[in-house]
Amino acid sequence: MGLVARFLPLAACLLTVAASVVAADAVTRRETSLSLRACQPPARAVVRDYQRRGLGVVRCPAPRGFNLFFVSSDGNSWLDVGRGANIWSGQQAVVHRRGAGNLPNVTGSVLWLRDVRGWRGLVFAVASRDVSDERRLAYFAVRTDPSRVCLLGSFDGRSEAEAAVSSQQRCVEEHGGAP
Repeated sequence: MGLVARFLPLAACLLTVAASVVAADAVTRRETSLSLRACQPPARAVVRDYQRRGLGVVRCPAPRGFNLFFVSSDGNSWLDVGRGANIWSGQQAVVHRRGAGNLPNVTGSVLWLRDVRGWRGLVFAVASRDVSDERRLAYFAVRTDPSRVCLLGSFDGRSEAEAAVSSQQRCVEEHGGAP
């Protein structure tokens, strides 16, 4: 048996292993809109629950298995994210966090991140005004494991928030409270 014939099966095996390692690190990105045209009224029971608290709510596009609610009060907006029985409300993180600025509101679209294990999390932006009335942006990273939905933190840049979703970073807020 020739040298090439002897090492060909080993080379093929190594290439297969290398390809699977690269595929495991591959992240798929999906953007969903928060526009008025894309979002729809949720079920009446959901609307009533939010209205009881003086809030407006619409259900926005999300990957299968998720509920994404755009929630608003008089001057603020945030996202509530549900996966099965797990719900994370962004109200505390977005509106009441230290240094949130004035009139924090979700803006733009939502970036969902998926790898070979499934949907890992999402990233969204929040615009606010600082004390000198300058516009500020913060990017929030939320982990969406099958057993929990939790806040990873807020970041100055979108790429930092994406990296947090893909990392093993610990959650700073579990579930975020009931919506």
